[in-house]
Amino acid sequence: MNGLLTLNHLSQLVWNERTQGCRRKIIFVNGYFDGLHVGHINLLKLAKRLTQLEFDNRLIVGLKSDTLALIDRPIKINQYDRAIILLSIKYVDNVIIFNEPTPLKIIEAIKPDFLVNEIVGKDIVKKRGGEVVRIHYEKGK
Repeated sequence: MNGLLTLNHLSQLVWNERTQGCRRKIIFVNGYFDGLHVGHINLLKLAKRLTQLEFDNRLIVGLKSDTLALIDRPIKINQYDRAIILLSIKYVDNVIIFNEPTPLKIIEAIKPDFLVNEIVGKDIVKKRGGEVVRIHYEKGK
């Protein structure tokens, strides 16, 4: 899976783009993404379109690992299958699986320009001029 990256590879990729003058904006969102539904797709689509440079933005999805999964998850799809599903969505550029309770290490490493629906790491993003954006699921989805 080309788009599934480790933290080292992802941070190197982002650093390379930024130091080479790439105008691409980094957008980060995270979750389990079990039982993928239209609400998830709309969230990813809206996240990808946060700037006018929609197709130049890099949407990175932090995927909560199986070890963080709730015991009573209604649908149990393993982390690698969830990553494959996410990477098949045209709005998603990269997926990174994390095992920590929060994606703070990822946010610290990549310093996204936009942080979607996340409280943790907002100070890091805002300090470098980025934005924390709240995208709500559509009612009933």
